[in-house]
Amino acid sequence: MWIAFSTADSAPVLPDAVLSPVFAAVLDAVEEALLNSLFMATTTIGVEGHTSHAVPYDRL
Repeated sequence: MWIAFSTADSAPVLPDAVLSPVFAAVLDAVEEALLNSLFMATTTIGVEGHTSHAVPYDRL
């Protein structure tokens, strides 16, 4: 999905009622992606033994 913005004087102005569902859908998608990345991650061990632990989804 792409949203384009224009600075041209002749561009039609869309009412807020049209744009609000689009912004709500974007917020829902971002929230879902963030939660998915947190809860689906696994514990990893990186350079010099630094450990990033997975979120214990079953304990939330």
